[in-house]
Amino acid sequence: MTPFDYLVHQTLYLCNNWSYHVFIKLHCVRIDSELLNERLKPGEGTKRWDKTILGLSFLVTISMYVIAGLDSGRYRWSPDFHWSINLIGIILTILGQLLFLVAQKQNRFFSSTVRIQTNREHVVCQTGLYKTVRYPAYLGSIIQSLGFPLLFGSLWSIIPICLSIVLLGNKDKPGRQNFKK
Repeated sequence: MTPFDYLVHQTLYLCNNWSYHVFIKLHCVRIDSELLNERLKPGEGTKRWDKTILGLSFLVTISMYVIAGLDSGRYRWSPDFHWSINLIGIILTILGQLLFLVAQKQNRFFSSTVRIQTNREHVVCQTGLYKTVRYPAYLGSIIQSLGFPLLFGSLWSIIPICLSIVLLGNKDKPGRQNFKK
């Protein structure tokens, strides 16, 4: 690898890293305070299975960052990706984050766990994105997760992402029984 190649690669890596974290920060800044309080911790009435999935999801997310960092940064287990693959990763990550953010804004009962919020007169959201997709935030999370290995150039980070998608897919199965349209 020539010094020029190294410089280009490091610049792409920093740009990828920067773009990902900017969108994470923007996502956190735009949440209203009531919704933020609801999202920060599981509320009353959260089932044990949902708390377990939430904890496992956190561990899987951390492992995704660690594996991607070790792979694309320190040990370079994966081959270098063409810049266009990184760009696709950036686009998928942005689209996933935007979909998640819009879903969060449109559903005033958006929560980190599946639960009926009787204290807030909970009803199923059927407007906006929820007219078309039953769980747009889950879809956004999956799209973002698919962009993650492309964004950071880490094939090995696909392993925790697959676990994350499985956890996300099973998150609402028990909760569906509680809601009626």
